[in-house]
Amino acid sequence: MLNLIKMDLRRTFRTPLLYALLLGLGVMLGTFAMTGVMGENQSIAALIGPVSSTGDMMSTMGMSMVLIFGAIYIVSIIGKDFSTGFIKNILTIHANKSTYIMAKLVVGTIASACMLVFYVVLMVILGMIQGLPLGIPSIGGLVLFLLGKLLLAIALNALLIGFELTFRNLPISILACFMFGMGGATMLLSMLGNSLNIPILHTISTFTIAGSSSIGTLTVAVGDIVHIVICGVAWLVFSLITGCFIMKRKDV
Repeated sequence: MLNLIKMDLRRTFRTPLLYALLLGLGVMLGTFAMTGVMGENQSIAALIGPVSSTGDMMSTMGMSMVLIFGAIYIVSIIGKDFSTGFIKNILTIHANKSTYIMAKLVVGTIASACMLVFYVVLMVILGMIQGLPLGIPSIGGLVLFLLGKLLLAIALNALLIGFELTFRNLPISILACFMFGMGGATMLLSMLGNSLNIPILHTISTFTIAGSSSIGTLTVAVGDIVHIVICGVAWLVFSLITGCFIMKRKDV
C-alpha cells in the first residue's frame, strides 16, 4: 500500500488537479467572504465557521465547500484511473483491491487536509484585510472544530469512493459530492419528515455526514464532539466495508 500512496502523492503534487481545485475554492469563498455572503463578517472566526450554535448558518458554507472539493478530488483521480485503463496496471502489480481503496483514502485525506489549511489561512488573511477582530473563543475549540471537519471529510471521501466505484461515472459522482457534502440529501430527508409529520426522519438527518457537519462550532461542546466522532467513524467504517465489497465484486 505504501508504494500506491507514494505513486498517488507524486500524481497529486505534480499534476494541476489539486491546484485547480484550490484555486477554484479560493476564488469562490474569497468572493463570498469579501462580499458578506458567507457569515455575518463580524470576526475572522465567523468566516471560518459558526462561533456558537446560534451563529449565522451561512458561516457553515465555507467548510462545506472544503469537504465537497476534497471529495471531488478523490472521485476525479479514481475516475481517471478507470477512464485511462490505468486501474488495470495498478491491480496487476498490486493484486489486493482493498489496498487500492485504502491508498486512495489516505491520499484523499491529505488533499482534504491541504484544502482545510488553505481555507483557514485564506479566511484569516481576508478577515485581516477587512479589519475584522480574531474573535476565536479558544484555540482548543478551533482545533477540535477543524479535527471534526477533517474526520467528516475522510468519511465523505470514503463514501464517494464507494459511489464512484459503483457507478464509474465522474459527472454523477461530482453531483453526489454536492448532494452528500452540501446537504441536499440531508435537507430532503428533514423536509420529508416535517411534511409527513415523522419527527424521526429529521432526527436521522442529523446523523448524516452533512447533518453532523452542520452542528460543529468553534465553541467546545462535548455533546457536539461526541456526535461528530460517532457519525464520522460510523460512516467511515460503513463506506470502507461497502467500497471493498464493491471493488471485489465488480470487474475492472
